[in-house]
Amino acid sequence: MGNFDRNNYLVEVNLIDNMTDPREEQLMLQRPSLREYKTIIRKKPYIPYSPKAEAIIRFFIDYSDGLIKPDRWGYWDPINKIFDESSLNDCIRGLATPGGGIYLKKKFSYDAEIKNNTFAFIWDDNGDFMEAKAPLPDYLTTIRLFFPGRKTVDMCFLTRLMNEIKETFHADNGRVYYQATNETIAEIKE
Repeated sequence: MGNFDRNNYLVEVNLIDNMTDPREEQLMLQRPSLREYKTIIRKKPYIPYSPKAEAIIRFFIDYSDGLIKPDRWGYWDPINKIFDESSLNDCIRGLATPGGGIYLKKKFSYDAEIKNNTFAFIWDDNGDFMEAKAPLPDYLTTIRLFFPGRKTVDMCFLTRLMNEIKETFHADNGRVYYQATNETIAEIKE
């Protein structure tokens, strides 16, 4: 993925919004053991869903008449699943699951990672639920787009894209920077 070579221009926006499916949050509050969790999921199976997760994916599809619409996606590298906007359930599930995330790719344009920063279910060796040892981060969603630095990149476009993501999702921050040097090109903090 593009973020490994570190020669990229990044658009990064952090959101306070939680994309986790509320059913997953309720289940987390029950503190189920691994055995209890499997029983609950077997009895009442569902596909995690969040309107916020769907809105983020739709942003990529609809932005500027499909300018950044991905052609591939995946849960991890290599990003090799064909992106089909008529079947978004798997993408949404990846974002609506605690600790989940997805990668998007538009060939010859960008790679993106969208992360759900809430904590995933964790069990110890005995299958007992483990509480997180740290508080949740301030920003529960991270959107990063990696544009290759070896190509000519329109900085005005990157700044406009950052602003539109920020405005669409009511974020209080955003940044465009060069990954190799961490040089900030544009930044918004409120």
